[in-house]
Amino acid sequence: MSNLLRNRPQNPFNIKITDINTENIDKFVAYADKHQMPKRGHVMIWYKQIPSWLEEEVPNWTAQQVYDFSKSYILALSSFSSVKIDEWDIINEAITKNDFRRNTWYDIVSSQKNDEGDIGFKPYFVKLFKWARQADADVELFYND
Repeated sequence: MSNLLRNRPQNPFNIKITDINTENIDKFVAYADKHQMPKRGHVMIWYKQIPSWLEEEVPNWTAQQVYDFSKSYILALSSFSSVKIDEWDIINEAITKNDFRRNTWYDIVSSQKNDEGDIGFKPYFVKLFKWARQADADVELFYND
């Protein structure tokens, strides 16, 4: 994410494809296509390698803002990469030592309700996969750990 959202979007809760640095994705896809390799995107949501602007802002966000950011980012990224990427790791290293990771936005979604009344890790993780599927019906989706 730190390479794809280097600059803060004008509205981080309504990310557009033009907000994403797609240059590296295009290079990766071109190389893989040239060599007839499968293409796996790694990773949409991770607690590490997030852009500095996001790391600074997210502690002040509500659960709904975390959901809105995540949804708009995944929809934009999935829409751009549709038919280009064969597989996506949707979320990475969210489980640690028989519990869920406790930092960044995970603390927010686990301690606050969003506008639909969802609270906790599981409803958030389920939504991540639903949004990715919504944007690309054919890509394979994975949890990576």
